[in-house]
Amino acid sequence: MVFTVTVIPLPTHASVINYAVGTLSYKIDPNGQYYTKSYQSNTVNTIIIQPSMTVSKVVDKVYATIQNVLNYSLLIKNTGNTTISQLFFSDVLSNGASFKAGTLVIDGVSYPTYDPIAGFNMPNNIISGNTSLIQFQATVTSLPTPAYVENTSNINFSYRIDPSGSVTTKDVPSNSVTTNVVLGKITALKAVDKTIATIGDEITYTITLTNVGNVIDYSVVFQDTPSNGVTFKTGSVKVNGVSQPLSNPTTGFSLGDIGIGNVVTVVSVPATNTVINQAVIAFEYPVDPKQPYYTDTSYSNTVTTNIAYGSLNVTKAANKQYATRGEQITYTVTIQNVGNINATNVVFQDPTPHNTMFVIGSTTINGTPYPDYNPSAGFDLGTMTPGQIITVVYKVQIVDMC
Repeated sequence: MVFTVTVIPLPTHASVINYAVGTLSYKIDPNGQYYTKSYQSNTVNTIIIQPSMTVSKVVDKVYATIQNVLNYSLLIKNTGNTTISQLFFSDVLSNGASFKAGTLVIDGVSYPTYDPIAGFNMPNNIISGNTSLIQFQATVTSLPTPAYVENTSNINFSYRIDPSGSVTTKDVPSNSVTTNVVLGKITALKAVDKTIATIGDEITYTITLTNVGNVIDYSVVFQDTPSNGVTFKTGSVKVNGVSQPLSNPTTGFSLGDIGIGNVVTVVSVPATNTVINQAVIAFEYPVDPKQPYYTDTSYSNTVTTNIAYGSLNVTKAANKQYATRGEQITYTVTIQNVGNINATNVVFQDPTPHNTMFVIGSTTINGTPYPDYNPSAGFDLGTMTPGQIITVVYKVQIVDMC
């Protein structure tokens, strides 16, 4: 007789003992009565091998933001009745986080070269009833979509049912753990209406703030400090087109709260000289509802306006304070380009004073004679570069008394 049974629960003593019993009837005299007899077979014993483990995973943060470190712990317990060997550990991190190299620890021992994402062979087998604790860290690197980091581990292991038989492998996944990623982030895009200006020009700055995070940004403060030599034009601030005459970007002012995806536009006008300008936006946002707000600062791009300033400084001197008829007076005129750009088409003209006449051929420029040049008629000095000095010298003679 052949029959089959199925082992359902693991027996208390991890074995199944079995023997057969039966009865039979027989006659000694064909015409006589039946005799009955019982019998029992030999006993057979089957050892039950039950490979089993639990894999429990936890993470220390339910909420996190960019650059936060997540601490993962994984407890492996051998709940079967045989040693599990050749354990291979692997882990899957979703988008938005990366493994922090050198942080993996197994049962209190650091394994700095182990990488759970690539997977590794565990250094020890786990006997029945024992546990092994794996710990590692990951860093939140970006805001994923959807906005959470999910993590699951997997253990692949081997076991033998028959010590002389083949090896069987099995995969056991852990539970999945989730960390919600919260990011308060403001982008600030700055524009200027003039890339080149001169003294007296007004320059208008437009700064567009956009909440590109996934949480409301609270207590937003806008500040924009002008460059040296620049003053803010009072009353020129507008926020979303509405005049804010009391707001001053130099000292900073509140924009209140900016909702997710909302845009706030700030317009301000500084007076005269502006070279380099950048806006600074301070704000705060909640990550974990049970913890204090995070504070952060965003910076706009830098915009530059070149101030083109053309100016000549002209100083005139005479060699005599007192003179009489027939004497000559020598005039020295010093011209300096005190601007920051070339002064082009510079023309020198100096009308001859009353009761005098120009001494023909007396004109010199930077010491070089120009006998045909007459200051009264005027003459060309060409182009003067920034900082350049030209000295014009000429003479007049007194022909009559004033």
